[in-house]
Amino acid sequence: MKKNILLLFIMLVWINYSKNKEPEIIYLVTRQVTDLNDQLFSRVNLANKKCIWNSAWKPNMWFLTRKLIQAKSNYILKTPSTNHLPDLLEELKEAKWVIDYTDESQFTLSLTDSEDWLLKKMIIMLWEPPVINEKIWSKDLHNKLALVFTWDDSIIDQEKYFLFRWPTYSGFKLNKTIPFEKRTLCCLINANKTSQHENSLYHKRLEDILFFEEAHSDDFNFYGVGWPIYTYKNYRGQIPEQSKKKYQSKYKFCLCYENMQNVHGYVTEKIFNCLEAGCVPIYWGVDNITQFIPQNCFIDRRQFKDMSELYQFLKSVNKKQYDQYLQNIKQYLNSSKPYEFTVQCFAEHITTGILAL
Repeated sequence: MKKNILLLFIMLVWINYSKNKEPEIIYLVTRQVTDLNDQLFSRVNLANKKCIWNSAWKPNMWFLTRKLIQAKSNYILKTPSTNHLPDLLEELKEAKWVIDYTDESQFTLSLTDSEDWLLKKMIIMLWEPPVINEKIWSKDLHNKLALVFTWDDSIIDQEKYFLFRWPTYSGFKLNKTIPFEKRTLCCLINANKTSQHENSLYHKRLEDILFFEEAHSDDFNFYGVGWPIYTYKNYRGQIPEQSKKKYQSKYKFCLCYENMQNVHGYVTEKIFNCLEAGCVPIYWGVDNITQFIPQNCFIDRRQFKDMSELYQFLKSVNKKQYDQYLQNIKQYLNSSKPYEFTVQCFAEHITTGILAL
């Protein structure tokens, strides 16, 4: 009896101590130049999944992450009040940890050995694969940091490397779709990019664009930034990010190539945009794509020796077969499987990693 009373007393003391304990700060460093604390964490319209200050970014990811971290720990998540480097470095001295959310972790890459005290606090997120920026994938760099979040299943160790998935699934359930006979055969929506990396898929996008342009231009259109306006007859210009699905819904198929092949877990918005638009993806990217999305929901580009063979297959798909693809997609989106690509799951992954520090 006395033992139980003592344990209860210790628990009450600990709870009271935890409540009064000064919270430790985790800073989220972004490329913005003003104090975003109120805007980022208070003025987020979660119902519409967009933020008042910048509808193109998804700060609701960090709103939910902040909420979850603070519910499970003594941390508070906030943004610095400045991006002026000397003042920023001074402010970050009070941080327990610092999450780098600048483009390709440029803030972390800019730190020198003289900022070793800060490197030990840094948490980076490997959003893009090495084809975009190999420097941020350096193991020598990672060894200097507190924690690395990555989608690469093959290197997760729950010590230095923790998992996160691209929060690309909006929760949309596919219902009404444009009739099969009213759709153009195929499209592509990508920016014009190049890379010398051996596993880059940028050149494959261009090869397939040229295939359609030269032989089957009536069956294809493409969109995106950075393409020369008068070079391609099938180029239809830039489209807003939020309009991608509207455009894709007018096509039967979409060339859906990730930036890189021969990697694990790198599943981005590209295939989810197609699925939510009711447009069947022709996918090329991660080796383990069927771990996340059923084979019957997409066409695997790797199964065709060239674009000519793929084209003949696409032309052979009839309405009944196509409707079966859409039915498979609906079943997948209505299941629990896409959950790991939601904002909520993103928050859970980030919280798990930080609490393990």
